[in-house]
Amino acid sequence: MGTSDSAGGLPPLPEGSAGYSRSLSLTLRASTTRWGATVLLSLALVCTLFPWVGLFVGSSPVYAQGPWGAAFGRVETDPALIEVVQWPTAWVDQVAPDTAMLLPALLLLILAVVLAWADRSLTSVDLRQNITLARLWPWRRSLLLACAAGATVLLFLSVWQGWGLERALLSSVNAQFAEEWNRSVHSPSQLVLVQYRIDQELLRYNLKHTLWQWLGLTSLFTALLALLLSWVLERRVHRPPPRLVFQY
Repeated sequence: MGTSDSAGGLPPLPEGSAGYSRSLSLTLRASTTRWGATVLLSLALVCTLFPWVGLFVGSSPVYAQGPWGAAFGRVETDPALIEVVQWPTAWVDQVAPDTAMLLPALLLLILAVVLAWADRSLTSVDLRQNITLARLWPWRRSLLLACAAGATVLLFLSVWQGWGLERALLSSVNAQFAEEWNRSVHSPSQLVLVQYRIDQELLRYNLKHTLWQWLGLTSLFTALLALLLSWVLERRVHRPPPRLVFQY
């Protein structure tokens, strides 16, 4: 995307309407959107190295988990804060790994980043010396789109089902109130009271999803949209790239 006039074979800007003295045009080009997707995919991969969910005291996490840790059931802990808050700790050992969903998502994201940078940096390289790479090269953008789409779907599903850390915490709190819940199962008013106590107990742990999660998911989803847009633009072979014209 960039400013453009009538140069480069593009049609001239529309004539100014009455009352407008200036205009600005933004041209959508496939190469630019692909660069944007490459940067955003790289940013999403960097975000996976940081915690995406945690139990916080103020702004400091007592327990935290990112995609890589969640894939193998690992939880980052702060021993000093654990001593301060004195929360129950047995439930931490019950954090289950999400290997089946998160490991493929992360591997697809890595492959998407590699393909995106290769697509941007190897355009001038003669690939005929490597037969396998030469055969795969025409399919690189289709593979890139498939990898980005797969990583996006799997990571969003992981957030939707909850990270292992939060599922283990919820299971522990529910078990804590299970007896009261069973006694109140035939009394709707009592069930409401028990549910309120469960909610208050969960609030005590101050569970939060971090900025890294939202930045990573937003970057990944925007990168996927940019790849789809570039795919559409590349099929406008005999038509000029679309432009947005602002008059002021």
